[in-house]
Amino acid sequence: MPAVRGTDPEKSAGDDRLMTPNPYSVNCPTCGQPFEPSEAHAVFDSACASCRAKLLVVRTSRGPRAYAMERIGLVAQRIKRGLDIDDWRQLDSLLKDHDSLDTVEYVMRLEEEFGEKLESPEDWESFPDMIDWLIRRMRLFHDP
Repeated sequence: MPAVRGTDPEKSAGDDRLMTPNPYSVNCPTCGQPFEPSEAHAVFDSACASCRAKLLVVRTSRGPRAYAMERIGLVAQRIKRGLDIDDWRQLDSLLKDHDSLDTVEYVMRLEEEFGEKLESPEDWESFPDMIDWLIRRMRLFHDP
């Protein structure tokens, strides 16, 4: 099986599991058990049926990813604040009729929230891809 970019196949499953290791199936990053996301939203809160861990599921262009809220909670709150949304499901209405100028505005809001310039990687194919990238990057620098 090919390695997912950004993961080290030599690391054991007990290492830091910030997100699911395989973007094409959704496993709980806390207990490792597979689960079936119950909602069709681009980004939404969920809970693992096995361990009841609170999760954030992001449907990226490469497949869904699940993050443990206990690990990314502060970054997730700041992203919601930057986008001026109270619930992740509100993101769907922002995405429904957005264009490239709207995306630039959202990026500028997030840059203001995080206090730094966000360089857009070439692999952003969708807005959820940007949120996924932000979670992975900003957690490293802004969460304890």
